[in-house]
Amino acid sequence: MVLYSPRWLFWYPGWAGILSGLVILGMIYPGPLKIGSLILDIHTMLYASLLVIAGFQSLTFGMIIRELGFKLGLFPPNFYVRTLDKYFKLELILGFGVVLIIFGVLGLVWSLHIWQLTGFGALDPTAIMRIIIPTSLLFITGIQSMLFALAISFINLGVRKRNNVIADQGASEVQLR
Repeated sequence: MVLYSPRWLFWYPGWAGILSGLVILGMIYPGPLKIGSLILDIHTMLYASLLVIAGFQSLTFGMIIRELGFKLGLFPPNFYVRTLDKYFKLELILGFGVVLIIFGVLGLVWSLHIWQLTGFGALDPTAIMRIIIPTSLLFITGIQSMLFALAISFINLGVRKRNNVIADQGASEVQLR
């Protein structure tokens, strides 16, 4: 059943998680957000970043499931599968992941620099977490992007190998006749 409805199980919830998490992060990043007596701050940022991570994982998993279902011949390609097949380049997605990881590492270096400026003493948790949470999100999303790229490549590699074996068998049968 999962192969037949990845859009509703993974894709739409994934986008909802990513977009709502990013909106919340964007609203809280400059400083605490007060809504009536409710104050949203770094703890909410942390959960919003987890929402983005879970959403991204759901989205990429749904794309993997859809690609696998198509490659297994369970359903015809749709817009998403055709787009993924047309524009997916392992190196491009791996490069995107590396860029995200680099920004994550730069955030780590920036945080360490701020800590060094205090003589490696106590830090204001609210200020430092405004750096650490978004850059950790970038780092983790970079790793997820790279794993997604590898998974799609493995699916396509298996299909290419199977098609080559079938083609070789067909050629052998022609030679025998």
